[in-house]
Amino acid sequence: MYNSGFIANNRKEKEAVTMDAKRAQEITSSPEMTNVTFNGSQVYIEHVDQSNGQATVHPLEDPEQKQSVSVEDLKEL
Repeated sequence: MYNSGFIANNRKEKEAVTMDAKRAQEITSSPEMTNVTFNGSQVYIEHVDQSNGQATVHPLEDPEQKQSVSVEDLKEL
């Protein structure tokens, strides 16, 4: 069961805000879902490594497809 993470909504991508490691960690620690995308796809953040600015994410529709990405490539809607 997810206790935090991200779901994209119907806002336009140009309204998205670029993420930083601190904000990604705040969202990951929150019990509420937050709208976030990676390369235009809805993602869930599993872990944030603040020391190197990386996050482990997976698409909402495919939890097995994990990848490490720069938090700067995540967009909060």
